[in-house]
Amino acid sequence: MLWLLHRLGRDDLLLPVAAMNYILLLTISQYTASKIGSFVGPLVIPMGVFTYSASVAMLDFLTLRYGRRVGYWVVRIAAYLQALIFIINWLVIVYPPAPFWNLQSAFTSIMGQSARIAIASITAFLISETYDVFLVSRLGGGVLRRVGYSDPVAMTIDTLVFIPTAFYGTMPNNVLLLLMRHSSP
Repeated sequence: MLWLLHRLGRDDLLLPVAAMNYILLLTISQYTASKIGSFVGPLVIPMGVFTYSASVAMLDFLTLRYGRRVGYWVVRIAAYLQALIFIINWLVIVYPPAPFWNLQSAFTSIMGQSARIAIASITAFLISETYDVFLVSRLGGGVLRRVGYSDPVAMTIDTLVFIPTAFYGTMPNNVLLLLMRHSSP
């Protein structure tokens, strides 16, 4: 999409479209992170890792094209929006249902599990993405070198913060370690 905008001469739309895509990918990651996928053999990962990987690449694009200051602002705005989504979900859960509405317990069980994941996601996101902006803007060399070094580091930091924060106490520690090992690049 960004390439098409550039080819059409609409560079004025690159920043807002990239920022919106970044925030959308993060929101999808937050909701899909609660699903643990099992692949070949013992390989298990939170399903949000796919969209999160794409969001890191989008942040690198924004930082390299518009600078560290824009990268930091996009991270902050995205964190505020993720926190707002969490607060809205929480308010929906705690607000008393109408007497005739009987789906409250189903919604609470679904969203209640996601609250811890949402908090872990916002925390890991702020730490890892801020470091990614710093690293990608400070490294020398071409884009591939910068992204090649900054993305694995940022995604590893995200994993090391997210998985224990989201799942500690809900599964055995050896499973947590397995998740962290398989989710890191």
